[in-house]
Amino acid sequence: MAHDIQPGVISTAVTSRRRGSDIGIIVAIGLALALAGLLLIGGSLLSTPSGTTVRASKPAYPIQHVVILIRENRSFDEMFGTFPRADGSTYGSLPNGRIVKLGRTPDHTLLDIDHSGTAAHIAIDGGRMDGFSQLTGAIQDGRDIAMTQYRRSDIPNYWRYAARFTLDDHFFSTIAGASFPNHLVLVAGTSRNTDNNPILTSPNSWGCDSGRYGRVDAVNPLTGKHYFVRPCFNANTLADELQSHNVSWKYYAPPRWKSGYIWSALDYIRHIRYSPLWHQHVVSDKWFVRDARRGKLPAVSWLVTSQARSDHPPYSICAGENWVVHALNAVMRGPDWRSTVVFLTWDDFGGFYDHVPPPHINAISLGPRVPTIVISPFARAHFIDHNRYDFSSILRYIEALHHLPPLAYYDKHAASLAADLNIHQKPLPPLRLKQRACPAGAYSSVSANEGKVVGIAATRFERSILFQLSFSPMPAKLIVRSTTKFQAANHQPIGLWAISVNDRLLEVGQPNAGRALQYEALRLVDQSIVPVHERATVQSIDPLTGEIVIQRLDGAIEVLYARPSTRIIIAYPGQRHIPGTTADLQPGTQIVVRGLLEKTTGRIISVKRIVVKAQPAGIYIP
Repeated sequence: MAHDIQPGVISTAVTSRRRGSDIGIIVAIGLALALAGLLLIGGSLLSTPSGTTVRASKPAYPIQHVVILIRENRSFDEMFGTFPRADGSTYGSLPNGRIVKLGRTPDHTLLDIDHSGTAAHIAIDGGRMDGFSQLTGAIQDGRDIAMTQYRRSDIPNYWRYAARFTLDDHFFSTIAGASFPNHLVLVAGTSRNTDNNPILTSPNSWGCDSGRYGRVDAVNPLTGKHYFVRPCFNANTLADELQSHNVSWKYYAPPRWKSGYIWSALDYIRHIRYSPLWHQHVVSDKWFVRDARRGKLPAVSWLVTSQARSDHPPYSICAGENWVVHALNAVMRGPDWRSTVVFLTWDDFGGFYDHVPPPHINAISLGPRVPTIVISPFARAHFIDHNRYDFSSILRYIEALHHLPPLAYYDKHAASLAADLNIHQKPLPPLRLKQRACPAGAYSSVSANEGKVVGIAATRFERSILFQLSFSPMPAKLIVRSTTKFQAANHQPIGLWAISVNDRLLEVGQPNAGRALQYEALRLVDQSIVPVHERATVQSIDPLTGEIVIQRLDGAIEVLYARPSTRIIIAYPGQRHIPGTTADLQPGTQIVVRGLLEKTTGRIISVKRIVVKAQPAGIYIP
């Protein structure tokens, strides 16, 4: 192979033949030139094992623009397990040894499935690939969603791209884990040992913008020992190398705090996030279509978008596919199409079944297969590549294209995706597709769920509610923010203090793309908290604390608290009512309490008004 040729060998061959005839000299020189020519593959330069770079004259390479279009959370078998001639499967293994036929994935699921580093190892199960049904979120409404897959009619446009261009069916996620580490690999060639998504973060943020408490799980790849680090690193990146070699680049992503900003991977890199490069090169994903249509794509670009358009469960695959069609149509209609390659890939397996055991490199690598399609006028048409690749293979291709050094271990040892391109073929025409009509609810970015409160946690890091959904055996976690609205059944404002275990909740929130069974709570309606109109007698009162002990008509004793907002009214029969104070609440006084009652505990949790009759002979209810 040309990769194994040492420059010193060529030099020795030529020198030895100078001692012979002139014909020997000519043959030796010809051999040296031929061997040097082999080092040039696809118009790019390759490094020899000794680390030196062999340079040779070459024709203009037709690829001038590389687009890394990153989608979310799908395995190869889930997307293309039924694709003709591909290494797919329509059957899957269960932990008990049973082989079952894979069901059909709905357009949008009820929940996300756990796809953390721990989940990936449970699913892989030492290469047995039988642990997917055990993952949190796998069972939804009585169905094993982890053991399902799409058919051609479910993803017709993704299928058409795969059929027309090149489909890689042994492309593995670099890290056996979630989105964060694999997005990091796609810019830095390393995950810095992380295998999961950050926790305790600010809304819609993962990296340097994740907040003071943000942490991410990391694993020593040699020992498997876990530890936590801040998700803000100073790793050298492909963007740094491109910049230093005057190669244009952009990272297209949703802006700060917006949905999808978590995948803006250069936010994970401290020296870029806090430098002018951030403002010059990290731009809104909405700019991509404009730049593509105008022929202003940079030499290298990354592209991610909002959660609802990303293919990330539980969001609609139809809505995500339509967004990709919109973006690729812009490329194919623009003047840059003739010199562009798009690597359309999915960042991790998302908890969905795949039957091929990933090769073992270390404690966190490689992860399960993900779909990858190479789209270009020079992609091998109708081709399925069975060679082994991972995300660092994309970096390896770009590094060879622009004569850049490898960034880290993974891209240094990865196979380049250059084999999926044939620069000598007649360029393929554009494949402009139509967006399709999606099922109802496909474009909704929020969900509404009903369930029961099973736990409440409030720490200095985070406030949350454990919420048992009717369609999941595992409880969901509702993250409570300062912007979360709490309401009683009559929509009267309340707070987290009013929520109790066993209360029935209506939750309106946004599924968290970083964690299975986790939601960003936008509005919580406690259906167990209802208006109350209670007659009672005052037993005692503490004017300093506002604590009022009352006895209800049924004889039950209860403690109320008069808050500053509580109105006390003195009611005179046939006369105008006047404001009162807690001093008017003497033992034996008959009152009417109006506020909110929690049905779960039978307590009055909020006192809005207390009405007192001025004469002790009876009670007056206005």
